[in-house]
Amino acid sequence: ILYALNAQTLTTPATPEPPIAVAALNGYVFILAANNRRIYFSTTGLTWRALDFQTVESGPPNDMVGMITDHEELWIFGNRMAQAFVVGEDPDAPLVQITSGLIMMGLASRHALCALDNSLFWYGKNKDGEHMAWRANGYTPVRVSNHAVENAFRSYPRHDDVSMATFQLNGHSCIRMTFPS
Repeated sequence: ILYALNAQTLTTPATPEPPIAVAALNGYVFILAANNRRIYFSTTGLTWRALDFQTVESGPPNDMVGMITDHEELWIFGNRMAQAFVVGEDPDAPLVQITSGLIMMGLASRHALCALDNSLFWYGKNKDGEHMAWRANGYTPVRVSNHAVENAFRSYPRHDDVSMATFQLNGHSCIRMTFPS
């Protein structure tokens, strides 16, 4: 949820549509709207104009699920694929697609996305299947789960509520995946 601090009170700024994800990059605040492929942008995050949006156009039906910033890029994940963007010079359309940044592996749960060890990790899904954990190597997804772990994932009743969190333990970088249901 997006909040603004006004006179020591948290308020929710009026956005054109309810956001499912919020990210900041290079002087812009971006919100991702569900189900319509729109990414709204604002330079303050406090005021939002209904016409300040861009549309993610890549690929087949791909419901928007989440986004994250990493290495001065905005990665927008759908349930079938992902696309990386940079901020360009046009203030009316600040997001510029990275043509090599089309990733044919989407996100299975909006909170199952994190950055760790100079890379992105996510719980993936695409047209061919799901229940795998991935790490980005540049714009190439590399599978980090194995068959035994994926079979355990498959045994859980739901997969749309998975969340990921990062931490370090005795110098080791770790990801915790939680399946609440």
